[in-house]
Amino acid sequence: MRLGNSYTIQEIGEGLAVPQLQRGLVWRPRQIELLWDSILRGFPIGAFVVADFADKTSKSDIQLLDGQQRMNAIKLGFINHSEYSRNIEESRGFLWLDLMPKLKEQSSRKFWIRICTPAHPWGYRANDNCSYLSAGEKRQACELYQADCGDNKHDFRNAWPFDAHMPVPLSIFVKAGLCAYNENEFITSISRDLNAFANLNKPWKTEIFEQHDIMTAIKNDNLIKAFSTLKSYRVNIVEVPHLFDSESPLNQATEIECLFERMNTLGTPISHRRSNHSLS
Repeated sequence: MRLGNSYTIQEIGEGLAVPQLQRGLVWRPRQIELLWDSILRGFPIGAFVVADFADKTSKSDIQLLDGQQRMNAIKLGFINHSEYSRNIEESRGFLWLDLMPKLKEQSSRKFWIRICTPAHPWGYRANDNCSYLSAGEKRQACELYQADCGDNKHDFRNAWPFDAHMPVPLSIFVKAGLCAYNENEFITSISRDLNAFANLNKPWKTEIFEQHDIMTAIKNDNLIKAFSTLKSYRVNIVEVPHLFDSESPLNQATEIECLFERMNTLGTPISHRRSNHSLS
């Protein structure tokens, strides 16, 4: 990946190298869902901080210093169903778009992105807190998915968000938005991939695909516009100056640790409640 003032959403989705001292993935489901809602609405999601650790004789080695949680949330939007099925043990989740959310309460969302995780393959409640489903709802979900509610995560490769009315894989829309050049191509791409997905997930085909007029739902001007503008969406990039080039590996590690500490501790949250909404 080349350095520049900004990256496309696809370049972010392809991933950046992350230094070993970066923390693990800590974002909660609601943060991932709301990030994608922000992207589809054209909201800025903050700059990513990167550095090129190449010396004078080696090729470029661009690494991400700040933005790991956002990058991994974005990457989830590019995972198709077959990839999720093959790597469900390692997957951090699979993202869906509910085309007809049944939410009754007030919400800040415009696009209902929903996540299913290996720990919660049935997803979460359709609210901004992503609260847990009840035990009874989980049992009902298992019946829909034709799955065993035991500990075998592979039983849930055909799951979808239980508390959703018309869930479809987000990656199908992301792909169409990035590749299609007009509305007809957008709809054709989604139609083709939805049919392919239905053949992979038989329970979803029976319960969702054959029970709802999905193609009418996707011919929504706001939906088409939101995904079509993904091609022009940019994430700002801040490049750390080449102050590491002449450092020894030991001094270089010390500099990076200092940078991490200051980026993550010097900010002052407006309030405890607002800080929970911040994007790492």
